[in-house]
Amino acid sequence: MLTLLKKTPKVLTDIVLILILAGAAGFTVNYFSDNGIQMNEKNEKPNSDLYISKEHAIKAFKQNKAVFVDARYEKYFNQSHIKGALNIPADQMDDKAIDFLNSYPDKNQLFIVYCDGEECDLSLKVKNFLNELGYNNLKILINGWGVWQKNNYPTDKN
Repeated sequence: MLTLLKKTPKVLTDIVLILILAGAAGFTVNYFSDNGIQMNEKNEKPNSDLYISKEHAIKAFKQNKAVFVDARYEKYFNQSHIKGALNIPADQMDDKAIDFLNSYPDKNQLFIVYCDGEECDLSLKVKNFLNELGYNNLKILINGWGVWQKNNYPTDKN
């Protein structure tokens, strides 16, 4: 191996070294960036300000300090949902915008958005939509509807 390195032109060795250093620098910057590309299995940063745990969510629920927003399709919302939640299905966001803006003028109100669970990204879509409407106190319930049901927290049906 040492013989091969001695025969390799210095330019080629320098190029390989630069590529390794650039890759390491890229990964480091991405890891510490708030807007970096997610690289873990669940595509989430559990410690991020974006998420809320079931413990904090149920506390906000009991103290009536949050509006829960169900991002699932209307069919599933009607079957069962978090008690008092409103439904903004990801496929109907534009249709619901005016009513939502009129019903919730306080842009600092805490909104907890949820969908089916770990593999569901509808809550992120709805959260981003509400953020575009000017709401800035938005959280996503980690594991969403699944964790709520599993813990027998209050639910309702339409």
